[in-house]
Amino acid sequence: SGADRAGLMSVLYCIWQLDMPVEKAMTQLHWKYGHIRQADTGILDYFFQRYIEYNAATPLSFVDWIDTVYDPEEVKTSYHAGSFANTIVNKVLRRE
Repeated sequence: SGADRAGLMSVLYCIWQLDMPVEKAMTQLHWKYGHIRQADTGILDYFFQRYIEYNAATPLSFVDWIDTVYDPEEVKTSYHAGSFANTIVNKVLRRE
């Protein structure tokens, strides 16, 4: 349906074009826009949250974090979605 792709791009636009803090930009990932963070799509929230936690301990720009720290495979394997939320998203809402 594109809700999560649009949400991701909205967050990135807010960070890079509007110079908005990641915490505030993440408000674009919200259920009122069709994003369900408890399902597989919640990996987007998890990705940004990992940056926020790292940045709190070791200040680093978002772009530098992506270039030097971010490990896509580690984030993918450490994220766990809720099975009930996935049922809602995949079976009831029939989203990809």
